[in-house]
Amino acid sequence: MKNSTTDIGKRIKAVRTEKKMTQNELCGTEITRNHLSLIESGKSLPSIGTLCYIAERLDIPVGFFFSDDKESEAKFANLFAAEEARQAYTSRDHAKCIEICKMIPSSLRSDEMSFMLARSYLASALISADRLELSVAINNLKLADETAKQTCYLSADFSSAIRYYELLFNNLTRGDIPLLLTDIHEASSYVPPELIIYMKMLLNEKFDFTDAVFTSSRHRKHADALRAKRKGDYESAFAILSELSALSSLPYYMRYHVYNDLELCADRIGEFKSAYAAAKKKLELMNM
Repeated sequence: MKNSTTDIGKRIKAVRTEKKMTQNELCGTEITRNHLSLIESGKSLPSIGTLCYIAERLDIPVGFFFSDDKESEAKFANLFAAEEARQAYTSRDHAKCIEICKMIPSSLRSDEMSFMLARSYLASALISADRLELSVAINNLKLADETAKQTCYLSADFSSAIRYYELLFNNLTRGDIPLLLTDIHEASSYVPPELIIYMKMLLNEKFDFTDAVFTSSRHRKHADALRAKRKGDYESAFAILSELSALSSLPYYMRYHVYNDLELCADRIGEFKSAYAAAKKKLELMNM
């Protein structure tokens, strides 16, 4: 056995700490806290019986304490890192989930961890896009795509979402909308249908507003502005668009189009200062 007394003690303490167990909780009725302290500090070597008892209390294979190669250690790390990753994923702490999952080599990562990692990369991509950190967002999409291939839990539907958001991110500062972004029949279940309908509204000048039921107030307001603009009521459209453009929470995919419409409506009613400000915001987006 290559593992020293100190190594075994360190491993016991590491797993106990990882599982957020106190020494008293680990001791149970079979060993004393003082004995466990001696074991964890490397001053006492546990018997095989005691070690089996500790492994059972920690819910890990007893072989973990004797593994002396990196592959075995990674497999055991995968075992007790999964719960922490699961908690981070469930609480939508995607950055933490990514950090935990990345500690496990991809060749040894479980299907479940690869699933959580891929989904967290996609969520992080959307967060980065909302901050207009587009290079980071696109890189996270790439990582999500690569990781999705390592699990059986994600299908072509997930890959379709990656393609959709790649196209969306690459067209954030363009007036024309790619037709694929508006096709709800080809879209992934990971893409909100409302986003696709919104894109369809932007593309189609003859869009039937009665068919669109937007739950987002921002989508509804832009629809109201476009409806007013279509009727030639540029004053009303300008008022709505001015309100929208001032929102710090305006989604990344709306910004260029809101600024573009605001510039046009402001110009039509002689609000040239506002038209200039909207044009400047558009230019800033295009230069990001």
